[in-house]
Amino acid sequence: EVVVEVYSEGASASITKSFSELGIALLLAIILTYLVLVVFFNSFLQPIVILFAIPLTFIGIFPALSAFAGGQLGFLEIIGVIILVGIVENVAIFLIDAANQKVREGWNDRDAIAHAAGVRFRPIILTKVTTLVSTLPLAILSDFYRSLSVVIIFGLLTSGIVSLFTSPILYIAFRRVSEVLRKIVKGN
Repeated sequence: EVVVEVYSEGASASITKSFSELGIALLLAIILTYLVLVVFFNSFLQPIVILFAIPLTFIGIFPALSAFAGGQLGFLEIIGVIILVGIVENVAIFLIDAANQKVREGWNDRDAIAHAAGVRFRPIILTKVTTLVSTLPLAILSDFYRSLSVVIIFGLLTSGIVSLFTSPILYIAFRRVSEVLRKIVKGN
């Protein structure tokens, strides 16, 4: 009886440690992604627009886990969220990169992001659909990995769709904030 008690305490401590390690890994993934985006876009604000896609994943993750995978957020599900950190930003990256190119050509923010959304819509949808389709067999055929694939599928689906609307709005708003900050810095 003592052995079982000691074992359960050890297992409990191990599980707690593993969850905290996954939490740290998730936070580190977001920070490292932000830093890469800062370097690539040469901006501190535009990466925030891109990373806004991460919380949008939860709109789809939690209802999907509840409906298709027993409703628990465990190790595999958190690993799915960490994987999504690197995937869900594609919509905003495609849009912002294309818009920035047009802004450098002299276009205004609104026209640039509207053009980017039109031009990049097909590649965005194609990347989402191919990822969803490739993950679908795992969700259907594997009881063990179903929750991981459900997190990826529904997180990607909701984030991808909602990002098509939020990224242009945030892009314009953050460009204006950036202009105001630039004027304040130059004024002092």
